[in-house]
Amino acid sequence: MQQPTKTFGLTEPMEVWLKLRFDLDRMKAARSTKELQYAALDAAIWAFHLVDWVLETVDDQAYLRLTGRERSQRIAVKEFIEANADELWTLRFLSQIANTGKHRVLSISPDDPSWSTGHTVRFDPPFDASDPQRPTSISAVAYLRINATGEEMQVQTFFENVVSQWEAFLKREELFDWNWDAPTSEPDGSE
Repeated sequence: MQQPTKTFGLTEPMEVWLKLRFDLDRMKAARSTKELQYAALDAAIWAFHLVDWVLETVDDQAYLRLTGRERSQRIAVKEFIEANADELWTLRFLSQIANTGKHRVLSISPDDPSWSTGHTVRFDPPFDASDPQRPTSISAVAYLRINATGEEMQVQTFFENVVSQWEAFLKREELFDWNWDAPTSEPDGSE
């Protein structure tokens, strides 16, 4: 019998990655700004905390390689982010989104003013006040904006990058179960 968890049965980094894919699908299917915002915050929090799941799963040798530190009482999240910044470049954004989303303000790490997030709605085709009866569709949009250039990346595109970066990382670290879509047996309650 499996040990009880406080994660509703999730036990492996691969399962957290699947949760990220699920949240990305929620973003793509969002029909309102709130649906998009909630899915993006959920994904950011889980994607950032996948660092913890990885570091709690790997052996001591991999921990040292991934963080540059011996395993100790405090998980070396900052060191992991620095050591893996090229492969997991989205972590610098995820750290701030996840911690601001969870605590409302950043108190441990400084805010990076070079970027921000935002949301709006878009009309397609653009709304024309001179022809208010013209059919148009409205879609929710959330984005990351690089403040210096005004460049925006839609949140779905950002999280597609997050999902693919983590997938490549988990595969490299042999934490990606290739049989992930195989049916799993559900407990029958007789245990």
